[in-house]
Amino acid sequence: MERVIVLDSYVLSDDILEKYVLLMRRFKPEIVRGYASSVYMVAKYILEKGFDDYLHPKAVITSAESLLDVYRHTIERAFGCEVFDYYGSREVGAIAAECEEHCGYHISAENVVLEFVREGEHVSSGESGEILITNLRNFGMPFIRYAIGDVGKPSDEVCACGRGLPLMKSIEGRVSQFMAVYDKKLGRVIPVSTAAPGLFSGVLMHLPIEEFRIIQESLNKVIIKAVKGRGYSEEHTKFLINHIRKYLGDNIIIEIEFVDYLPPLPSGKRTVFISNVNPFQ
Repeated sequence: MERVIVLDSYVLSDDILEKYVLLMRRFKPEIVRGYASSVYMVAKYILEKGFDDYLHPKAVITSAESLLDVYRHTIERAFGCEVFDYYGSREVGAIAAECEEHCGYHISAENVVLEFVREGEHVSSGESGEILITNLRNFGMPFIRYAIGDVGKPSDEVCACGRGLPLMKSIEGRVSQFMAVYDKKLGRVIPVSTAAPGLFSGVLMHLPIEEFRIIQESLNKVIIKAVKGRGYSEEHTKFLINHIRKYLGDNIIIEIEFVDYLPPLPSGKRTVFISNVNPFQ
């Protein structure tokens, strides 16, 4: 008989986080699994309240969202174990997952065939490309070269674990999580990962901001929705605007909207960046 509890992460207030952590302390789970941002919020609460001595699962499995470095480090500190990232979807099930070596994602070659393309051509190992999936197990409704809307990097390396499955170097995120930036030297729009250090996440994570969401409306307009943290001041706003313009130019329109709460998307994910411009087309 399975020993499982499911906790709703759509709303994660301090009251609900306290309730969940106390429940997990009594339940003593061997495995914790959830959306990357939701598990991160629980882990952050555990560290802030000093509960990290009470929860020691064997592993944490994250999925559904990009596992940022700050997420991984915070989760590992809070739970005292390794984090294993998993890549799957409702359409095709298991796609790829990390092993104990953490050198990439083992592709479930018995389940899917993955292709990585950009502008209609396959990319080389280590280059970013849109992921196309062919499902080998769906006999009722075939998925052939299905554009799932994610971006990843293929790898030609061989993992030291010995499993022998093909590797994907990294999952870069959704197509909509890449910013479209016009490169003057190339004379065209190029995709820029918003998870990369420097542009957004690396800065916003270190400002007194509790939550944030960035929306690229067009090539020259960005909207930032944020929940202020303790100690936030107008100087932080000026710093943020100057930082963004340093990367994107003085002509970029930046609107900052402060809110009391940022609800997750209808899918339940707490996506931090959404672009209405596809830089891969």
